[in-house]
Amino acid sequence: METGFLDRKALHPGQRLDLRVQRGMMLVAARGKVHIAGPDPWLAGGMVQQGTDLQEGDAHTLLDDGWISLSSRRGAEVVCVDAPPAGGAVTKLLALLAAVLHRALPANAAGRR
Repeated sequence: METGFLDRKALHPGQRLDLRVQRGMMLVAARGKVHIAGPDPWLAGGMVQQGTDLQEGDAHTLLDDGWISLSSRRGAEVVCVDAPPAGGAVTKLLALLAAVLHRALPANAAGRR
């Protein structure tokens, strides 16, 4: 994903957004409900489709490189955190920090349009 360390993606109702992601990247549902489709792993010579639903405040760490699709029926905002050089506690701390920053910033300061 060609972004900075921390990036926000707004999804309008019914919108789908395709993103190139790297293993270890974290996605935080800052507002609304988000469905993440992919990246699809290979199993026994075929691709297996998988998806994850995030409620507001939930975080998900991607296990594989590839393409994902973000979608939301009612609109949402997702905070994308690039994979940190170190894993474990650093990853959890970054997810917590992203969620706290979202709640602390007023709507106009968060870059919403």
